[in-house]
Amino acid sequence: TVFLILFTHSILDLFTTWGTQLLWPLPQRFAISNLFIIDPTYTFCLLIPIIGILLKKSGRKAMELGVFFSCLYILFTLCAKQWVGYRFLSDLNEKGIAPIRYSVKTTAFNSILWCLQFETEKAFYIGYTSLLSRNISPYYPVLKNKALPKALRKDKEVQRLLFLTNGFYTIQKVSESSTEDRYLIQDLRFGQGTGWE
Repeated sequence: TVFLILFTHSILDLFTTWGTQLLWPLPQRFAISNLFIIDPTYTFCLLIPIIGILLKKSGRKAMELGVFFSCLYILFTLCAKQWVGYRFLSDLNEKGIAPIRYSVKTTAFNSILWCLQFETEKAFYIGYTSLLSRNISPYYPVLKNKALPKALRKDKEVQRLLFLTNGFYTIQKVSESSTEDRYLIQDLRFGQGTGWE
């Protein structure tokens, strides 16, 4: 039972935007990105057994319903991601854009709004689309800048952050002083233009 719990949790992490190091200790991260890390709809599906038990219904039946609806929801988000990805690539093709790489992922707490990202030689571009609309927002550019002083590049925490961004980051010098320069590393994986100091 413990093995099954750990195994299914690792597989579930594979579906999230955060992903997982399924082959740990190898450094490769895997992420399908059809579920946000915290998805209220998926969580509700997993709460069905608890609700069933609290309402004095059959625990087994409630458990089966919870697993059924959670699997159905994952299937729905996988299909939604494929459809959004098709629309995204068609839009890039129509505009004559050939990205170096791209990603399609759900946004925070839902599976209706999707984040579209692609990389070119000079910039990252981020756009959004909804399952409820055929339109794609204009792609806004974030110019590439990955220049960091060597001392910071050797810092373990900075290395870990850069690893987690999967290359979707940009660096901005925020302030200069005679004693210390400050930098802002923007992790663009989740589509937001805000970052961490």
